[in-house]
Order: sequence, then structure tokens, then C-alpha cells
Amino acid sequence: MEILTLNGNNLSTLGQLAPMPSLRVLRLAENPWLCDCRLRWMKKLVSGPRPLAQNTRCHRPAHFHMRTLENVDVAVLYTFNTYSKQK
Repeated sequence: MEILTLNGNNLSTLGQLAPMPSLRVLRLAENPWLCDCRLRWMKKLVSGPRPLAQNTRCHRPAHFHMRTLENVDVAVLYTFNTYSKQK
């Protein structure tokens, strides 16, 4: 698989994907992403010299609203955990 399209699927989080060596494009836009520690793996995919995904925007928490995931500090993602708050 070279292109995986998950645009507009109302996803707020996503478990880490299995390795896909042939993947060139990962479409994640138009989802209400909850940018917390569970998306650390995704941060690696949207950052760097050859990002697989673009326009992956955070919906929550409020202080990340509409920021692209590549512009969120990874250190903040590591310390921000909403899972424990949802119990």
C-alpha cells in the first residue's frame, strides 16, 4: 500500500500503525484529533525531512486547537495525557 486515506472519518485518536515500508502518503486531515501522548507516534510521521502526512490538525485540547500536529512540541505531547482524565 502506497497511499492510506483516513481523511474525514471523525477520528480523534489512532493506535500506532503496523510498519508499511511502501507507504508514501498518509492522509489524516479533516479529523478532530485529540493531540495527547497517544499520538506521539503520529508526530514522527508528520515531522521530519519527508513527512508522510500533512495538515493533521489538533481539535483538542483547546490550547492546541487548529494547530498542525507538526507544530506541536513533542515534549508537550509526552507530558499531556488525557486518557487518565476520561475515566
